[in-house]
Amino acid sequence: MLGTDHFIHLRIIQKLKVSDRYLLNDVFTFNEKYCFYPFLFHWLLSKLPNRIFQGHGYKKINLAVNILRLFFFNIFCLKFDFLSGALQLFIINVIFITFPFSYLKWNAINTGLSARGFGLLLGEVYLYLIFIYFFSKSYLIYLIICFFGVLFFLGSQFATQFFILSNLFFTIYNLDLRYIFIPITSLIIYFVAFNKV
Repeated sequence: MLGTDHFIHLRIIQKLKVSDRYLLNDVFTFNEKYCFYPFLFHWLLSKLPNRIFQGHGYKKINLAVNILRLFFFNIFCLKFDFLSGALQLFIINVIFITFPFSYLKWNAINTGLSARGFGLLLGEVYLYLIFIYFFSKSYLIYLIICFFGVLFFLGSQFATQFFILSNLFFTIYNLDLRYIFIPITSLIIYFVAFNKV
């Protein structure tokens, strides 16, 4: 059974396919002058052939996003040596893959094409980066996070909210104003790079 989000996402992708722009107006047929919906995920999918979206093709897209999530999760675990062997790596992957929330039918991410998985991917990679910065205090990682933050504004409303609120939390928790400047810097970069959006 497909959720209602599925058909809206397909509509956005089809409109982007026939447009030469990466930002659309009037997507939801409410005659809006400006549409503030983040289109990065849809713009990327609009570059794929139409046959991908026929039938249950959306499952391949969701699977690809989940494989990317699993890939970055494993890179993070292996890089920081959180696991003491292959058995632990196997167990933690089984837990990650079989987590029940990933299969609930009322969750829109599981009932058709959805940008929510892409937002989760962005949020998870951001947490890995902020973890690295927390322990390294590397200015290079800080800049990478600021540039990566632009993807939140382009990619997902939920992830953008998480990005801003989590940096507020990190600022208060660590008593360090550098964290609150991450979303501010990302927003400045966004406005410079996408000043017409």
